[in-house]
Amino acid sequence: MLKMINEPTQERLLAERRASDLKRSRKSVDEIIQILHDEGINILHTILSLRSVFGFDAREAKEKVSSHAVWQEVAEQADVLHNEIIEQMKQESRASEVSGRVEKLTM
Repeated sequence: MLKMINEPTQERLLAERRASDLKRSRKSVDEIIQILHDEGINILHTILSLRSVFGFDAREAKEKVSSHAVWQEVAEQADVLHNEIIEQMKQESRASEVSGRVEKLTM
């Protein structure tokens, strides 16, 4: 059976439980990010854990994690990829405008 996209995985639940335990032990957000990283928790589960445990919105949690020293390189690489995708989409959009053809009409 396929898992629902919004259904938390076991890894995500473990990350949230660990973040919650660390918060109860009075660790700072920065310390929690560092510890989760060192324990092999991926960047996505770290972001989701901060949202769950601290009540941060998605933007705030992403900024806190991606600006932390342990995740900066990964975040920078992701930003480069994101920007390349956006630029490619812009170029494709311009190319279809220049061609003068309507390939898809949505109402």
